[in-house]
Amino acid sequence: MTDGFLGISWFVWAALAAALAAMFTVIQIPKQTSQTTGFTHIVLRWFHSVTWVFLALSFLVRGAAPRLSAVADVVGLAGLGSYIAFRSTMSRTRPASSGPKPRLSPRTKASARLGQRERRPSTPPPGRRSAP
Repeated sequence: MTDGFLGISWFVWAALAAALAAMFTVIQIPKQTSQTTGFTHIVLRWFHSVTWVFLALSFLVRGAAPRLSAVADVVGLAGLGSYIAFRSTMSRTRPASSGPKPRLSPRTKASARLGQRERRPSTPPPGRRSAP
């Protein structure tokens, strides 16, 4: 058994990754998951959890059989691939309005406020006649 990463046992890392995988099976990361169908839905719903499962397996293999570190590397790269698929799918399905709001200059803000103040009701108040 090797020391692991940062002096922490590979089995501790595997337990942490497995706990995160279990957590992400319950928690849905992107809110747009419920708005998608087909393979896109599967990727958005499950690939983040699958990433952590691959990492947990990689840590377990590395801790149990250090001579199989090449296998652990391949499993870790599979986790990287699933995470890349998850992130790229999430960025392609993100609604356009979810980005940062554009910054307005002070002049634009002032004119927007001025425009709000100048709005007049469509009907005149009681006792006044409307212009012909």
